[in-house]
Amino acid sequence: MFDDDMVERLVFQSNLYAMQKEGVQLKVTNKEMGQFLGIHMLMGIIKQPTMSQHWNRATRFPLIADVMPRDRFKTLRRFFHANDNHLAVPKGQDGYDSLFKLRPVIDGLRANLTKIPAEERQSIDEQMVPFKGKLRFKQYLKDKPHSWGIKIFSRAGASGIIYDFEVYTGKGSVPVTELGQGAEVVLRLAEEIPRDKNFKLFFDNYYTSIPLIRELLLHGIHSAGTVRTNRLKGCNIEADDLLKKKGRGSFDYRVETNSGIVVTKWFDNKSVCIASSFVGAEPSDNCKRWDRNSKKYVDVVRPLCIAEYNKFMGGVDLSDMLIELYRIDIRGKKWYMRLFYYFLDLSVVNAWLLYRRHMGQQGRTHNKSLLDFKSEIANYLTSTNDGTPKPRGRPLRDQDCSTPKRPKLAKPKPYDSVRYDGIQHWPEAVADKKRCRLCSAYARIQCFKCHVSLCLVKNRNCFKIFHTQ
Repeated sequence: MFDDDMVERLVFQSNLYAMQKEGVQLKVTNKEMGQFLGIHMLMGIIKQPTMSQHWNRATRFPLIADVMPRDRFKTLRRFFHANDNHLAVPKGQDGYDSLFKLRPVIDGLRANLTKIPAEERQSIDEQMVPFKGKLRFKQYLKDKPHSWGIKIFSRAGASGIIYDFEVYTGKGSVPVTELGQGAEVVLRLAEEIPRDKNFKLFFDNYYTSIPLIRELLLHGIHSAGTVRTNRLKGCNIEADDLLKKKGRGSFDYRVETNSGIVVTKWFDNKSVCIASSFVGAEPSDNCKRWDRNSKKYVDVVRPLCIAEYNKFMGGVDLSDMLIELYRIDIRGKKWYMRLFYYFLDLSVVNAWLLYRRHMGQQGRTHNKSLLDFKSEIANYLTSTNDGTPKPRGRPLRDQDCSTPKRPKLAKPKPYDSVRYDGIQHWPEAVADKKRCRLCSAYARIQCFKCHVSLCLVKNRNCFKIFHTQ
């Protein structure tokens, strides 16, 4: 998702901006930029009231403070850039881009997301990147967990994997056609969906209209979505009062003669309409609903299109929930940093969901949690070439002889990303023999990078086995 080309661009543009801004040499490298990104991930996991608390003596967090000094971290944040400001088109001229500062990151990330094998059923919905600072295209959505922020239209599978997105930059960013603004968003996000491959798209009543479903059918894509009654002109479906008299679970449907689009109205606590080009009301099933009068769950008849919509519509909300768990939440006035944090979190969540998919295909049920997955990525990025965090500052003075020595703890097992990377794993001889990490026999050889003792003799090559996945 977030590949080496992006990191190299961030390094080049940050060094360039530091020289343009103040004439200083930032001298940031790919490795240090990786540590910079890893520290941000750790800050999303271990949250402190302020960013500087991670370096404060009373609340110091070694996995961050030992990797990079506080002042160096703040300097990198100050000069962090992804594009050359001198190439920006002034506002009001043709070619002006509101997202110019992050355009290379956005284009690179969208290109990488399209490489993921897509699911058959996908949904389109909005996401909000929390931000309350000064910004021309800041939006307010009262029903979102974060009401103020930057609105993003996203296309996701039922698993939560985001396959495409579009940042909304205010009035004029989405052209208004005869189909409507919401329909135009759907058509733009559906451009990368393969045609005539039985893909199905779900969306809510902000987007849904009969002309949109008909247009998607012409592109070879099936769709379904809740629809507002004022967009069903000429459809003589039963009124809400009649369905309410019949009771919960009653429904009615109509089929358009030319295109075969089905409109279904279902009454539960209140009525809801769904228009679909591939699924109708039959066969219906029963679902559990809470009854206030009897104070227990009762069976309510449910059309098939309702069941399909409820099952496959929540992909974007699932991704939003996973991002929110360990969101990089550092307050600042720069809106593009907030948006960049979202892209970083999105890349991690997408990678974890893809990892879970692959583990399921292999029949393996014991998967890493999102917390472990993100922690391992962050620790690998913040580590040095030998796989361990680099200590910072002056060494401590020797302790007094009267102070009892702490017992030596067993060295932790190296991360798999370090263990199997095939880089600089050299056997080196040690003076004291120690137990082999695999077979527990005594060995005088240890790995230079992993710092574990391993056998390397004629009949036993634990060194090779340990580094082979």
